[in-house]
Amino acid sequence: MMSIIIHRPYAHLEEELNRAFKAQEDVKVTVDKRNGERRTSRQPVELDRRRADRRTPKEELVEVVLPGA
Repeated sequence: MMSIIIHRPYAHLEEELNRAFKAQEDVKVTVDKRNGERRTSRQPVELDRRRADRRTPKEELVEVVLPGA
């Protein structure tokens, strides 16, 4: 089973992706229903030891989930 999760700003692509994968029964296309960041810290960090953020921001349209991969 493969899940394709579409980020909310691109929800208009859901119908098109469903048509593209309709012949494949093991593909599920859904719009992301999560609200906000899940990893919010409840306590402030005492000391941030990072010199810079290593991750570069990327615009994501969809997220593909392959169970067991």
